[in-house]
Formats: sequence, C-alpha cells, structure tokens
Amino acid sequence: MNIGDKKRCFIFALIFLFLAAPAGAVVKVSGSLSEDAIWTKEAGPYLVQGDLVVEKGVTLTIEPGTVVYVWSTAGGKKSPHSTLNTDIIVRGTLTARGTATQPIYFTPAKKGASWGGICFWGGNDQSSMEFCWVAYGSIYCDNASPYLVSCGLTKCQFALMIYGSSKPSVSKTRFIGNRSGIYLSHKKASLSLTNSELRGNGYGIVLREFKSLEVRSNRIHNNQMSVVNMTQRDVDLSGNWWGSKDEYEIAKVIHDVNDDPKLGRLHYLPLFGQSEAEAAAITSMRESDAEKKLDMKIDDWEYSVPTAGRALFADAEVGGKRQGWKIGVVIISGGAAAALLLLL
Repeated sequence: MNIGDKKRCFIFALIFLFLAAPAGAVVKVSGSLSEDAIWTKEAGPYLVQGDLVVEKGVTLTIEPGTVVYVWSTAGGKKSPHSTLNTDIIVRGTLTARGTATQPIYFTPAKKGASWGGICFWGGNDQSSMEFCWVAYGSIYCDNASPYLVSCGLTKCQFALMIYGSSKPSVSKTRFIGNRSGIYLSHKKASLSLTNSELRGNGYGIVLREFKSLEVRSNRIHNNQMSVVNMTQRDVDLSGNWWGSKDEYEIAKVIHDVNDDPKLGRLHYLPLFGQSEAEAAAITSMRESDAEKKLDMKIDDWEYSVPTAGRALFADAEVGGKRQGWKIGVVIISGGAAAALLLLL
C-alpha cells in the first residue's frame, strides 16, 4: 500500500469515527428542583438516579418524545408522600404532554426493575400527563388531583393510588398488566374515570374507602378480579363494558356483598355497549386507538418502551464508565475532525 492509499484509509477511518460517535449524553437528575425546568427529547434522555422533588411553585415541563429513565434504589427514605424506591415527587406542577406519535416514557433504567412512582403531593391541581407511558412505576395522588389523558400504565405493582382529598380526572387511559390498576384508600378520595380500559390486571379497581366515583363508559375486562368493593356502601358502576353480556360471568370477577355479607353491593347494570350507538362507540374506540395494541398479549404490551438507551447504565458502576466512554468518543471525534481538515 503506497502513501496515498494509507492517507485515504486514514481519512476514511476518521470520517467513520466522526459519524459513528453518539451524540448527546444522559442527563442525570435528583434532589430538589427549585426553578422551572423544561426537559426535551433533544437534550435527553434523562436519568432520575435519586428522589427528585419538584418544589412548590415550580413547574417541570416535559416535551413530546422525551425518555425518562428511573434508577431503582431499594432501601431509600420513605415518607407519607414517597416510597422506599426512587420517586419523582411533585409538590409544584408537572406538565408532561406527549403526542400519539411522540409519547413521553417513564421507564426503569434496568429492564424489569420496579421503581417508586410519580407522587403528586398537595399540588395546585394543574398537573397534567398526556400520552405518557409509565412502566414498572406508579402514580400516587395525595391531596392532589392531576389530569391523565391518553396515558398508559403497565407492569406496575399499584398503577394509580389515590389518598387524601384527591380527585384525579382520568380519561382515554389504559391500565394493562398491572398487579393492581386503581386503588382508592381514603374516605375523602374521589375519582373520575371515563373512556378508559382496565385489562389483564390482578385487580382492576380496589375500593377500600372513597368519597365519590364517576366511572362511566370504560372497558373493564379480562382481569383476575375486575372490582373489589371493600366498603359497606353500595357502588354504582353501571354504564361500563365488562367484556361480556353474561351477568353470571361478570359477577364472578366482582367482589361485593355476594361474597361477604358485610360488604356493599356493586351495581353494574345496565351495561355500556347494550345499545347500537354504544356498541358502535366501543368499536370506534378500538379502531381509533393510536397504538393499535389492544389485542396484544399482556407480556408484549409495553408500548415499545425504548430499551437501547439502557446500555448506557446497565448497572450503577458501569453506568459512569460508559458515560465517560461516550464523552471520550465525542472528544476523539472532535480531534479526528480537526485532523481531517488539516489533511484536506
């Protein structure tokens, strides 16, 4: 190989290094967020590696397409408003509004590892999540009433837990493949749930204590137990679709006075979908579903959460090394570009 060929090979190698170098870096966050902040797809992904507190009066805005990885930290500090694991604690306002084509992801840094949750605590009731997919975490409402629209929660221990005088408004949202979908556990807690789906959960809805319920036009089906009424009150859950018109089949997945005489009765008739208009509405909801995954197996239903980025922090120790490697490649590539210009 002559000098000219060697030079050309060297130039091509430099070009390859420059083009192959990964862009951007993982943004690591934790601690207190005391000023308004905006997280974007271009600046991310973001790694929450310890409890993150959005302080009172502060707004965290997350833009479409942003990926938020959460590091699982068992043995953390537990309080009335957080778990023992890593949490995003919202005392101020969280505005996370994705789109059907660019959803926002909250997913574990280590595949299959559960993290804490997004904990809304005594906020100003202006927090909202739209087209947000939450995997292996939870959403907690403690004296806070966020809006959830077109979201999805999967593989969670308790997907949505409602305490205190909270009244979250939930619509067009799916709870699929969780241990428990929705859990109400306070005499002042309320819930508005419409046009949503609870499918393939261990428990769809658990009513321990509550103040009021608006649960209409939902698809609640194929759960091990669709609704558990642990109160002595009669509960009106009429106007929902239960996956069947057979009253006996529906009653088998409802726990109420028929199972324990100390409990109240759960009324589920009339069923949503009985009229032609309602049946058409159910069909329309399925056909207009942006993700087209209603009929997938539960184990496959993870919203195609991006997993490639997890290689950056496969474990706590390797994470830092790989991050340094990434920055190193960018630096080398920058030098390579400079050398290339000199050679040319």
